[in-house]
Amino acid sequence: MATKKTPYEAPTPASDKKKALQTALDQAASITNQAQQQSVLQAITAVVAVRRREQMQKESNRRTERARRHLIGAHVPLELYERCVEAAEGEAISLYRFVVNALEAACLRHETPPWEVLSPPWVKPQ
Repeated sequence: MATKKTPYEAPTPASDKKKALQTALDQAASITNQAQQQSVLQAITAVVAVRRREQMQKESNRRTERARRHLIGAHVPLELYERCVEAAEGEAISLYRFVVNALEAACLRHETPPWEVLSPPWVKPQ
């Protein structure tokens, strides 16, 4: 008779972090030298504090993201995508930065009156 195997369930990242923290605390508790024990406990506390600040910043960003930024997404033909990737690499910038720069340039062209583009700054339209 075959034994029924239960599927492996990977621990969640949160439980991994808790286990790692508990292991570190247990190991720190086993240190007999008080100065070393204090040093290790301070290091563990600093790591936990940094992680908490990161979590708080991430939560704050999530709450305020909509007020600060909006997604502009476009599906483009593969050939255009490849051209953009190549152009971005040629300028040694990320594809994201390349696209943002292109959008800003297009907006600037739209916002700038034609006489300012074609004329020197000291010539005013009549």
